[in-house]
Amino acid sequence: MFEKIYNWFLNLFGVNLFRGQMISEEPTQLKKRKMYIVFDDDEPWYVCFKCPCGCGEAIRLSTVKEDRPRWSFELHRDNTITLAPSIWRNKGCKSHFFIKRGKVVPCHEPSI
Repeated sequence: MFEKIYNWFLNLFGVNLFRGQMISEEPTQLKKRKMYIVFDDDEPWYVCFKCPCGCGEAIRLSTVKEDRPRWSFELHRDNTITLAPSIWRNKGCKSHFFIKRGKVVPCHEPSI
């Protein structure tokens, strides 16, 4: 519980920003606050990252145009990233959030 509140405050003040990195193969260990954009044949295939709530689960989101659901991303000049639409985990921690310019924006305020 403390880690969720702590992460929420870091995100509120822009300290805990996600940075994007384009790669050809997913790493075996995902780093905190790093979003990996995995490419195949010069096309973005999916993005993967650790859940920002602190549960440590890996999240993988398809960026393939034919897939449903699928996400789009924008990698900004400072390597922060924006994802659309929101991410809503239906298992585990059940987090629901947006990532805008690297900042995690919760869809619901945490209950303290």
